[in-house]
Amino acid sequence: MALTKIQSLGITDGTIVNADINASAAIATSKLSGGTNTPSFLATVTTNQTITHNTFVKMQFNNEVFDTNSAYDPTTNYRFTVPASQGGKYFIFANVMIEGSNNIETYSAFDIRVNGSTNNQFISPLDLTQAPYILMNGSAIISLSATDYVEIFVTNYQYSGSASIVTLNSARCNFGGFKLIE
Repeated sequence: MALTKIQSLGITDGTIVNADINASAAIATSKLSGGTNTPSFLATVTTNQTITHNTFVKMQFNNEVFDTNSAYDPTTNYRFTVPASQGGKYFIFANVMIEGSNNIETYSAFDIRVNGSTNNQFISPLDLTQAPYILMNGSAIISLSATDYVEIFVTNYQYSGSASIVTLNSARCNFGGFKLIE
């Protein structure tokens, strides 16, 4: 019965041998086809950042968690730059926590920008009379060429009041990405 089911799924006898399976019944990754999802990076933040009403500000993800190709700049430009000969499709993501400084109704947005232009924008309503913060997240699959760069910009649109504080910490705010295997 089991052999019949395996054969009906297209796995032929001899395709996977016992040497390919370890003691926990997992197939060794060296036996799988494909490649690696590199370049890849993940950056977080270590300080709060203030944003002004209706003004997009570049997020300063200044803590590099990992960077397989030294392609993320955590000190000056806070951006990922596609390394030479590494163009292709990338999965890019960001999580941004906005914490309001007053009791107002507002909405927040962040952009994934490529070479300085908005590629994707994520918008979320925020009623600071109900909760003091909002966590926004967004992701996109983007075709990038060598030397293209990716950054995150954020803003807060307030109906009234003063600047909001963008609360950034490694648990709640991050920016990362990786090249997709094609």
